[in-house]
Amino acid sequence: MIGGTSFLTRMADASRERVRLARLRVPEGALALRAREAPRAPELELAGFDVIAELKLRSPAAGGLAARSFDRAAQLVTVDSYYDETAADGTIKRHVAPYQLRYLHRAEIELLWRRAGLHIEAIYGDYDLGPAEDDSPRLLVVARNERP
Repeated sequence: MIGGTSFLTRMADASRERVRLARLRVPEGALALRAREAPRAPELELAGFDVIAELKLRSPAAGGLAARSFDRAAQLVTVDSYYDETAADGTIKRHVAPYQLRYLHRAEIELLWRRAGLHIEAIYGDYDLGPAEDDSPRLLVVARNERP
């Protein structure tokens, strides 16, 4: 559903609430405990649209997408995700999980999705449903399958 209490609107509302709570500057441990006890995020409801795509251009925590390599010609970004495992004795073992992302530009998404029979209902630049602009942190695409 576009507008009203759509999934994207609820996500934006939930994000704003998390930011508000974080700004209270509670100790990290207390904040982590509260996060575990917080209500679950709303379930994804596909009534009203069939496809959601999110392309993150920046990490909310780090500011930039932490890429090991960036190939503009192939539109590929190689990213390393780090996971720390803490043993009972307090030792930490770090795991690295590399993966590649192929990013698409807005014009490519519009062309490819239309050729695939998807009707693009809206394109947003953030969870507040703001316009997709050059400096938008995301590219959110809401589409519907036109084929029966």
